[in-house]
Amino acid sequence: MNNKLLQNKKFLLLIFIILIIILVLIFIFYFSKPSSNNTIIIDNLDKYADVPAIQKDEIQKTLYSYITQQNQINNINNQKVYHGTIRGEPAQTTTKNTAGVDVYSINFILDIPELKYSYQTQFYWTEETQNDIDIDLGAAKIYCLSEEDSIYPDFNCNQNPAISTKTDSLLSVDMVINKDCWMSPFKSVESKSGYGVDIYYHPTNSDYKNNTTESSLDTCIKSAKQRLTSEGLNLNEYKIRSEIKYFYNY
Repeated sequence: MNNKLLQNKKFLLLIFIILIIILVLIFIFYFSKPSSNNTIIIDNLDKYADVPAIQKDEIQKTLYSYITQQNQINNINNQKVYHGTIRGEPAQTTTKNTAGVDVYSINFILDIPELKYSYQTQFYWTEETQNDIDIDLGAAKIYCLSEEDSIYPDFNCNQNPAISTKTDSLLSVDMVINKDCWMSPFKSVESKSGYGVDIYYHPTNSDYKNNTTESSLDTCIKSAKQRLTSEGLNLNEYKIRSEIKYFYNY
């Protein structure tokens, strides 16, 4: 009798433990699952970027706040959820190490068919769980598109105070490669970005002695282009010129 009672107690204890485990799993799933309200879901984001779930949720909610401000300007009632898609192939995801932490970024055009809105979109994220660097783990910015890239009628994008002012990334690049190799930006109507970059090389005594000026210029050009691409710039969007400088002027 005592053995049977003991077995029953063990069975009940096992059932109780299993129930506790199930409740804990439900709790974890419920509170770790991103909220589905007040957000824009970028349907094909996972195809292009492996963004951690929490940061992806934060980014999509930030984008949603920009969109609701646009709706306010256009007298449109807000829905709790919108769906957007990345158009075509976005700019390649870039990585920059900041204070020992890899910070990822991606640029793309975001289309929102339901609203007929499109934005040039950029956001940053890290895979760190602790934010010990000066960057928002879900930082996102949007810009109005050029007329060339627009597929929808004018939706008063420029009236939205949440829209960032587009400053070309070229202007924030360190232009000096070394004392004999440097760059200089200029405005260009011939490029998609509206900018170009001059790459200058100053020959050294060794170049004159060994007749290596041209090959050293080629090395300078290669280093300059690597600097630009490492900053996430698409070289096809810029007019690039090169010149041998026989005096310093930077």
